[in-house]
Amino acid sequence: MNTWTDENTGRLVRQLTNLPEGARVPYFRWPRDLPDGRVIAFAAHASGSLIALDPASGELEFITDPGRARILKFREADGWAWYYDREARELWGRQLPNGEVRLRGRLGPEVPGEVADVTCDGRTLIGSVCECEPSETDGLFDGDFRRFWRWIYRKRSAVIWSYDVDEARYTEVVRMPEYNPQHLDTSPVDPGLFKYAQDGLAAFDQRIHTVRVDGSEWRMVRPQVAGEWVHHEFWWPGGQLIGYKYMDRRGDATIHQLPWGEYAPRPLRLGLANLAGEEVYLSDPLEHYHSHLDVSSNARFATGEGTYDYGFACAAPFDMADTRIAFQALATIHTPYKPAAAQGVETGVSMDNRWVIFNDTVDGQMQVCAVELDL
Repeated sequence: MNTWTDENTGRLVRQLTNLPEGARVPYFRWPRDLPDGRVIAFAAHASGSLIALDPASGELEFITDPGRARILKFREADGWAWYYDREARELWGRQLPNGEVRLRGRLGPEVPGEVADVTCDGRTLIGSVCECEPSETDGLFDGDFRRFWRWIYRKRSAVIWSYDVDEARYTEVVRMPEYNPQHLDTSPVDPGLFKYAQDGLAAFDQRIHTVRVDGSEWRMVRPQVAGEWVHHEFWWPGGQLIGYKYMDRRGDATIHQLPWGEYAPRPLRLGLANLAGEEVYLSDPLEHYHSHLDVSSNARFATGEGTYDYGFACAAPFDMADTRIAFQALATIHTPYKPAAAQGVETGVSMDNRWVIFNDTVDGQMQVCAVELDL
C-alpha cells in the first residue's frame, strides 16, 4: 500500500488501490457499504467492473459480473444486489460479492424508455422515457454561462414509470411536460417510495419530489421560492429524511453570470427534510462550498469535498441538535476541477467510523484513497 504525508494537512494518506485502469468509489448518492464493513468500488478487471475493498487493510476482492447484466442497485443491509440486462430486459439478483445469480423478472416489451433504479425489495423497476431537443453538453463544464443557460432552457419532456416484475404491471407515475428527471432514487427501506429531481436550475425550479410507485402521495420536498437553491439531495441513513445542499440566492444579481453554486457569493448550508416535505434541520453557513455533502452510516459524521479553490476531503462531527458543522480538511485533492462537474471525490466514511474514503488522481489515474477520521 502506498502512503504519503499530505502536503497541506500533515495527515497520512493511504492509497488503497493501485490498478492499471484506476478505481473509484461510486457517486455519493449510491450505496457503497457491504455488511462486513468493506466498500464497493468500480474498477475494470478481467472478470468484471466491481471490487470489494477493505478500507483498513487495502485488501480487495474482484467481483465477477453476471454476463451482460450491469449492477443497478444494492441493499446495504444485507448486501443483496440487483443487475439489469438491457439487451434481454432481464432483472437478476445476487448477494454480493459473489453469490449465486438468480433471475428476478423481466421488463415487458411494451415498456418504453430506460431503466433507472429498482425498489429495495427488488420487485419494482423505476424508469423514464424522455424527449429532448438536440443540445450541446460539451460546454456545460467549461464555465461559459451562455452555453449553460441554452442547455437549461432546451425543450424537453418526460414520463417516469414503474414496472412490477411480479405482476407484469406498468404504471405511468409522473408526467413532466417541461423537464427530464434526475436523481431517480428508490427509498433504502420503503419498497413503495422513490424520489426524483427536475433538471432545471434548482434556484428557480422546485428540485426534490417524492412519489409512491403507484403514482400516489406525490409531494414536494422542502418547497422552494424563487431564488432558494436546493440541490444534490440524498437519502439520509434510515430512509426517513432527505438531505440536501441549500443556498439562498434571493436578490443575488450575479445568478445569471454565475449559475454554478461554487462561484456564488452566498454561503452553503446542509438541510434535512422529513418525508412530509418539511424542513427539520438547516445548518449554519459553512466556511467553504462543497461539491457534495454526505453523512456516515450512523449519521455521526458529515463529509464534504471542497471545491475549485479549496480541494480537500473534509469531515466534521454531526449532531442534529447543533446547527454548527465544523469541517476539517483531512486530505488534499489533486484531481483537476471542472465547473459543475467538480472532481469526482465522492467522500464517505467507513462503517466503523475509522476512515474517510475518497477518490483522487495518482500518477494520472483515479484511485481510491483513505485518511484516518481523527477529529
